[in-house]
Amino acid sequence: MFVTGADGTRAWAQCERAASVRPLLWGPAFPADSLRHLGVGLTPDDLARLDAVTVAFAVFSMSDDLATGLHVATTAARAGAIAGQGWIVDPLTSRVFSIAAFDEQFPPGFPLSTAHLVTTFQVRDTSGGVMLLTAGLTRFGLPELLLRNVPSVFVDDLKIIVDAAAQTLIERSRSEERRVGKECRLTCR
Repeated sequence: MFVTGADGTRAWAQCERAASVRPLLWGPAFPADSLRHLGVGLTPDDLARLDAVTVAFAVFSMSDDLATGLHVATTAARAGAIAGQGWIVDPLTSRVFSIAAFDEQFPPGFPLSTAHLVTTFQVRDTSGGVMLLTAGLTRFGLPELLLRNVPSVFVDDLKIIVDAAAQTLIERSRSEERRVGKECRLTCR
C-alpha cells in the first residue's frame, strides 16, 4: 500500500485494526515514478497524487489456510489505503489499484483464481514475437509460466491457454496430491 507521508499514520492504524496484527513498515518495492505505469483504475487525480508518494507499507497475514490469509491481508490493505487516501499494490503481479478498482478485483470472499490473483504479461521479445509471462503463481508456491516466441497472431489464443494452465496448477496445488514440478516445457509448432 502506498500513501503520502502525511496520511501514513492513519493508514497504519487502520491496517492494525482491520487485521488485528501489526503491519510491517516496508520501503517501496517499486520506484514511485513507475507506479503510474502499473495502474488499474487510476484516475487523472490518482496519477497526479502518485508523484507525492513517500511511504509504503507491506501488509502480511500468516495463516495455515492461503485463502484466509489473503482475505485478511486484502481487508487490512483496503482499510489502510482508504484511511491514508492511498493505493494498493499487489507486489506479485505488479499492479497498482485505486480503491474502486481493488474492490472490483477483490470482492469479499474472492476465490483463489487466476482472474483475481494472476496476471499474464505480454512482452515483445527479441525474435520479433511475443513472450507471455505469468505473475502471481509464486503466492501458491508454484513456478511462473513462460511462453516465448509466440507469433503475434496467436497471442490472444495462447493467453487463454496459459491462464487455463495457471488455474489448473492452482487447483491441483491445493489438492492432497501435489505433483507440480519445477519446470515444464511445451513446444508449439
